[in-house]
Amino acid sequence: MKSLSYKVITFLLLIITINGCKPDEAINPKKFVPIPGYNDDQPAAENTIKFDIEGVTSIYSTTSFVLFEPGDPKAINSETGQISIFGSGADQENDIFSLVCLTSKVGTSDIFFINAGPLTGDDKSGKVTITKLSSNVLQGTFYADVVDDNGKSYHIVGSFNIKM
Repeated sequence: MKSLSYKVITFLLLIITINGCKPDEAINPKKFVPIPGYNDDQPAAENTIKFDIEGVTSIYSTTSFVLFEPGDPKAINSETGQISIFGSGADQENDIFSLVCLTSKVGTSDIFFINAGPLTGDDKSGKVTITKLSSNVLQGTFYADVVDDNGKSYHIVGSFNIKM
């Protein structure tokens, strides 16, 4: 039931974000950001979330993020602020990625929540490193331990490069 609640909340947040903030087409689709920890040499292009789970790489090109500054009552923790990252694959109803961290600045922090399709991880399941942040650009990397509905654990590592 808890997993279903996370999926429903994630899906609703994704719909709200996509309807409220649609990313423009990539201005220069050949601009790349390297992804530390990947075995392949394929960097993530602008407006993508790229991650690897047990050797399988997924790339989501429908992406957005929401930045809540410190003091914003909408943030989970109004003292630190919050960054929420959303992405979806071809099946926008079931192929969903979301990541929430309780920070509003460049640096490394704990992941508060992560969802990659049917896999979820909660408070302190991993780390996210924000390398570039402005009102319309978010870049960084992440890693976490996530579990499926049966409790099997997986390690996820990836990056995001979002320009809105």
